Amino acid sequence: ELVAIDVASGTRRTLLSEDRMDYTAGPVSPDGRTVAVVVEPHTTPTSAYRCEVHLLDVETGQLRRLAPAWDRMPHPEAWLPDGSALLVTADDAGRSPVFRLDPASGEATAVTQDGAAYTDVLVSPDGAAAYALRSRLKSKVAQYTQLSSFTATQPLVPHEPARDRTKLYL
Repeated sequence: ELVAIDVASGTRRTLLSEDRMDYTAGPVSPDGRTVAVVVEPHTTPTSAYRCEVHLLDVETGQLRRLAPAWDRMPHPEAWLPDGSALLVTADDAGRSPVFRLDPASGEATAVTQDGAAYTDVLVSPDGAAAYALRSRLKSKVAQYTQLSSFTATQPLVPHEPARDRTKLYL
């Protein structure tokens, strides 16, 4: 079940509940009216695993699949401050780039183009940049990277082998 909890009173309201379905809440839109939700129907002997991102209207309970033609396993990360897009990471040929999903059209656009895996994406309050934890096999360390204007730039903390001892295991 996916529930909303009033933090002042502790009152709980069920938003989504369906047998043989798992829900994972993602970020809430800046206006507070929409929640990004990962929906994972249980597998059966005749149905393969699916992982889809949906938008839940908190008031009406309407659930709408975002980017239905897109065949990736998305992980909602952050909304842009104006609510014009949802940033997600998604498995893609052994990588995990950042994508920008348009909530109106469902169009998915790659933000990062390198061979790295990105997680923990945060958007600056003005929406001018996003920050993400970037891991790639070549550097053998995870680094926070600024995505200025949503294109990858230099790591904020450069790799220094003498200092960085964190290894990534695949």
